[in-house]
Amino acid sequence: MNSFIQEDGMGNIFNEEGGQFVEMKMEVDEVNYPLDNVTNFDQYNDEELEFCKLCLSSTVSFVSPKIDSMLKSLLPEHLYLEAKMASEAQKVSLVCPPEIATLAKKIVEGLTPFENDRDTGNCVMYLDKAKYEELDKTSTNYQLLCITEKVIRAIDVLKKSGKVRESFWVRKFIEVVEVLLTDTDFVVSDGESVCNDTRAASSGSVFGRRVDLLVSVSEGGTAINLASFEAKKGDAVVSSQLYQQIKNHRINAAILNRANCLLGTTDHSCIYMDIVGSSGYFMQLSRKDDYLICQPLVNFRMATNLIEIDYKQFFN
Repeated sequence: MNSFIQEDGMGNIFNEEGGQFVEMKMEVDEVNYPLDNVTNFDQYNDEELEFCKLCLSSTVSFVSPKIDSMLKSLLPEHLYLEAKMASEAQKVSLVCPPEIATLAKKIVEGLTPFENDRDTGNCVMYLDKAKYEELDKTSTNYQLLCITEKVIRAIDVLKKSGKVRESFWVRKFIEVVEVLLTDTDFVVSDGESVCNDTRAASSGSVFGRRVDLLVSVSEGGTAINLASFEAKKGDAVVSSQLYQQIKNHRINAAILNRANCLLGTTDHSCIYMDIVGSSGYFMQLSRKDDYLICQPLVNFRMATNLIEIDYKQFFN
């Protein structure tokens, strides 16, 4: 009869010998210590816990220097370099096209005379006139004018109210994204939307995770999630920002896995962003063999003062 090991649910381990179960005599360090080491979360700091969560989602990240350092110390050098090279090979470019940069520069140059104004009135009047003169209301130029107006009006609110909550920036970024998605099937949801794709990440999960901003596309009357964005207030502590970043990685990993299943492929990428106050950064998530790679793409900033409106900083 083949011998096998069985555990009685109380931590006692038995081995079958001749049809009889006899207690196995094992050193405490051999059985209990590794278990205690895994389950005793108190001995880990916040960064290590978030790193563990990321590993459980089969995702490696090169976005946070601290997480990158942990990853480098954990993996054999050749595997780390392999993942690093794969990320560079799959990286997409988010550089502003020259034709859009030219249009943006023209808009900013028109606003330059008003950059020292006490209020945004002249800027709004200039943009209203430019929008009226643009006959093609679906053109890129008209979209840029609308986006600039959203930013200008946000500056006006900041001047009046000073410190704002993270929900303020979520709304403003949604307004910008909605301009870009005009006349498309894409939908932007806010207000702690529920990402249903995270239910599929674990058979034991019956609730989806809440997210700050969710971009979806309508297909046959059904909304298919494409990306999740997260936001934190500008003075959030580093540990809170890291928690947000890792959560965003894991949610978008679930979204990408679901999309790949629907499309029957593994060569798609997910581009998403984290927002901290008026600043943020884009990231790319893509698959390499049986794991996912997350890497940074580009930083961005929404102007909070008229003098900060610079097409190189904002429109790039």
